[in-house]
Amino acid sequence: MKKLLVLLMVSSTLALHGAGCAGCAERRAKMMANRPTAAKAFRKYLEEISELDHLLDQFENGDYKTFLEGQHTAYLKELNNTAHKNLLVHRKNLYKTSRFYFGRPSLDYFVDFPSSILELQLERGEKFISLIEENTETFFEPLLTCLGTFKISEAQSTALQTLSSLRNMPQENTSELEKALIEIDEEFFVTQLLFNGSYMREKSIDLNEAAKLVTTLDLEMVRQMHQACVDAHNQELANQFEVIQSMIIPMSKVLRWEKFLQMLASECYKLPGKHEKNVVEIQKQYMQQKSRLIRQNRELVLYR
Repeated sequence: MKKLLVLLMVSSTLALHGAGCAGCAERRAKMMANRPTAAKAFRKYLEEISELDHLLDQFENGDYKTFLEGQHTAYLKELNNTAHKNLLVHRKNLYKTSRFYFGRPSLDYFVDFPSSILELQLERGEKFISLIEENTETFFEPLLTCLGTFKISEAQSTALQTLSSLRNMPQENTSELEKALIEIDEEFFVTQLLFNGSYMREKSIDLNEAAKLVTTLDLEMVRQMHQACVDAHNQELANQFEVIQSMIIPMSKVLRWEKFLQMLASECYKLPGKHEKNVVEIQKQYMQQKSRLIRQNRELVLYR
């Protein structure tokens, strides 16, 4: 990871000083030669993302009970912290600022997801599926299938809108159930902040483990919301949170693969063949199209 960061820094320096800087060009050439192969990096991502297939069962079996209890205890200690209460006002921006999290909460990233970017992803997905049909033996197949088939259905969109409406709902004139759901939502917003803050102070940081723990917090938040609806005998709303829970793992996988593609398009890895280079070209086109949308609407920068 450190080597990749250095490569990106060297690339930026070269862009600033121009190709005429012999020292910059030499350093970049050396770093480019020492890059890991895409195949090696891909295997690591695939192994980590495959672990998410077991995360829901582990969560439901209570494997993360001690972790969740510890996070709740930490939250109770900070319950009356004015700083965290003030952050609730700016929570939308904080949730979607990727540099803020070691592991980005996928649920919050996809709430209010802009349709313009979703359309670009669907177009890119069709191209990825076409690549699989052209070459069924590419080692990128799991990535291409995941992103090529990812869609947000009408039922899923409705469920996400339920959560979005809850977050924009004023506390006045709300039902007891709505108040309970808002309290759960706000607790886990603060808990995510506390978790990231405490994890940052660790001597060694396991980004894969951090991402799994962030996903576990999402699962626990939705579980509590679903249970609150069941206790209030509101089955219709309970069903919405069941839909949301079913989305968390697939969305987490999508964000992990998106990160890999971004690194791939930034030339952080060596590409083995023409087919893999075609994947990069499609990703670069997607990133250019998304950049144009962001320039037209600065609010979309939260989804860069």
